[in-house]
Amino acid sequence: MCAAEEAKDGAAADMEEPKAAEADGAPSAAPPAKPGSNTGLGVWIKSVVGFFAMLFTVWALDYVLVKRMLAKRGASLLASYLAVNSTYEFAMSICSFVLLGSLPMLSKTSGEGDDVATGKVMRQTITLSAAVGTVLALVLSVFHAELLSLFKPRDEDESLVAGAPTMLLIQGTGFTFTVLSMGAASVAVALLQLYVLVVAGVAAYAFWIVAALVLYHNTNLGLPAFGVAVVFSYPIYFRVCDVLLRGDAAQAARYGLDKGHVQAVSLDDARRFLSNIGNVGVRSAFSTLRALLSPLAAIKLGVVEGSVYYLLLALQAPAIGLALGSGAINFFGARMIGAGEAKAFRWFAKDFSAFLVFWSVVAALLFLANGRGVVVDAARDDERAEYRDACTPFLWGVAVAILPLRLLSTIVDNVLLATQDFRVLGKLYSVGFAVYFAALAAAYSHFRSLESVFFADFLFYFARCLMSAIYIRYVTFRRDPWWVARAPVDDPLDVYVAEMVGLLDTFGNRKFERVFLGLLNSSALGKRWFVILVGIWRSMATDLQQASEVLATRRRSSLFRPKVRPS
Repeated sequence: MCAAEEAKDGAAADMEEPKAAEADGAPSAAPPAKPGSNTGLGVWIKSVVGFFAMLFTVWALDYVLVKRMLAKRGASLLASYLAVNSTYEFAMSICSFVLLGSLPMLSKTSGEGDDVATGKVMRQTITLSAAVGTVLALVLSVFHAELLSLFKPRDEDESLVAGAPTMLLIQGTGFTFTVLSMGAASVAVALLQLYVLVVAGVAAYAFWIVAALVLYHNTNLGLPAFGVAVVFSYPIYFRVCDVLLRGDAAQAARYGLDKGHVQAVSLDDARRFLSNIGNVGVRSAFSTLRALLSPLAAIKLGVVEGSVYYLLLALQAPAIGLALGSGAINFFGARMIGAGEAKAFRWFAKDFSAFLVFWSVVAALLFLANGRGVVVDAARDDERAEYRDACTPFLWGVAVAILPLRLLSTIVDNVLLATQDFRVLGKLYSVGFAVYFAALAAAYSHFRSLESVFFADFLFYFARCLMSAIYIRYVTFRRDPWWVARAPVDDPLDVYVAEMVGLLDTFGNRKFERVFLGLLNSSALGKRWFVILVGIWRSMATDLQQASEVLATRRRSSLFRPKVRPS
């Protein structure tokens, strides 16, 4: 602890002369909080844990209570559910450019401390979400039958269930709130208020799962029961987000949210906003087109093949969960870039990516060892032989190999989003989709098998990973000077160590502090994390404090009324 105590003394000395540091033109880092003070870090960490716990619970319940239940009732029913969800998620993914494009813009302006610009991007995000969502809601409502007719299996004896078009029609009527929920999620993440996503997600999903299963098992609605549950769950999600984000008057005034979402958003603002994220729209278009064509091709082969495809897709949830975690590279990266922490960003992107890929490989090996029986066992008894024939060992191997590639492709996407290389991202997706489509057209027309669909998916992820990794390695990380306007921070390691010690003091746990510092000091890789963690902290310290104060003083929302203790 001697080094730690010396670092702490150094941090105290640095805090005594903040004005002198600013006068020298050095970037001002957020000073470590006093021991015992509420920095908001603890609340934020709990929110992160709660968010991923919620995602895992949602995946487990959805797989067990919905997908396996529908599979037991027949491949035709599960294939119909896949067709509706693929079409609906295709529309959702088209709109994902709103979230993916606005998040790095919000994170960058927040890292720069520009509340006016941050508030404007927030209002643009919500306004654009409402406009795009309304247009696609009309498309889904009007053309629901025509869209699902594309999924008709080639075998004349097979067909989707009669309730599938009605389910898509019902879900389409409420699509505006689906996109608004995506916009609200982007704003909540940018404000570091992940608890908003946890509360909204729990409320919306709890309603959906209960309403869907009650209606499905106790009424004659059939498959449309799931559509009815969806059309009410997204308004609940958006309403909870809106109440929690705008419930605090000080925060609403800080970002101009007290004036409403649409006010002060001109046509010029919208045009500039769209021009900034237009290339992200290209990324979304090709990504969603692949996500539609693959299940379409699988269901065309037959309802059993479509069901096997859906179950294999559901088993990719560990990679999807890790991919969501890789969004930290986009979120934190954009903030660190805005704060001038270029070195911290580079190291974070490399080390965190390696950590995530390691666990995705572990998950893939576990699935490979478990065998394809996990898919066959989900089938109805009289369809198990067909499931076994469709899920060949080669198909199982390719599906498992996609796990780490899917994660890695999302990681490189997040790096390019953080650095706002939107044009390059659009070009890479264009090439990747061309490779995918050529492979799908050639293999599918020749073999007419589910293996050809998964092999095309494999090439889509592999091509993007390879090209993106080369660009990031030889272009993004070799830019000199760094692309941000602010001068890069180049503090020595001792400064980062001092700030880390001060930050750990806020937890008031000396044993944890000794263990944590010992781990970081044990290797050169660990010492890099002094720079990474403090770089992240500097980019979000002000907003964390603000988020903590909002949560502590909230009065308007009944979800957070303070408990009254007896006197």
